[in-house]
Amino acid sequence: MRSIRPSLSVVISLLALTVSLSGAGYAAVVVGTSDLANNAVTSPKIKNSTIKTKDLSPKTVAGLKGRTGPAGATGQTGATGAAGAPGAAGAAGAAGSARAYAVVNSGTLVSARTKGFSAVTNPATGIYCLTLTDSAIDPATIAPIVTVDWFSSTGDSLSAYVSLSAFGCPGGTDVGVRTYTWSSVSESAPSGGVDFLILVP
Repeated sequence: MRSIRPSLSVVISLLALTVSLSGAGYAAVVVGTSDLANNAVTSPKIKNSTIKTKDLSPKTVAGLKGRTGPAGATGQTGATGAAGAPGAAGAAGAAGSARAYAVVNSGTLVSARTKGFSAVTNPATGIYCLTLTDSAIDPATIAPIVTVDWFSSTGDSLSAYVSLSAFGCPGGTDVGVRTYTWSSVSESAPSGGVDFLILVP
């Protein structure tokens, strides 16, 4: 029997049919990463607004941070808060180092402000004679300090001086004090209106 050869048109028709059928099947194939060449996917091939930060690497996301802007204006000062409660009282200070002191008011020792002196006498106007109570304090080696107590004194231009020799005082006196009043028209004069403070460091 003689074989029948298909004509060229039939062959072409069959090829066209095969290609069309194979094209539909290829479209259904999933494209994987290995099917793409490097740099094959470019910006024009990506749909706008579809890439999210979760699709990017942490380094890339960090690189998206913009530059630090200028410092903003200083804000208004807030209202002053209420005063806090007073703190607890501090510990008592150490005892002072003065060995003796006294306030003499109108020729009399003020007991609440006297330490180390037992008595004061006033044998004459402006002369005060004080006796120490501590025998360990040597009157020959002390350097007393005296000043006027202006609060209780009377008159103006007043002064008070230490008399280490206790001149004019009776025996047994340890320290003498002289008080004066001054005038622009006359010499200084002993005054009985000068109260004073005396300190033995």
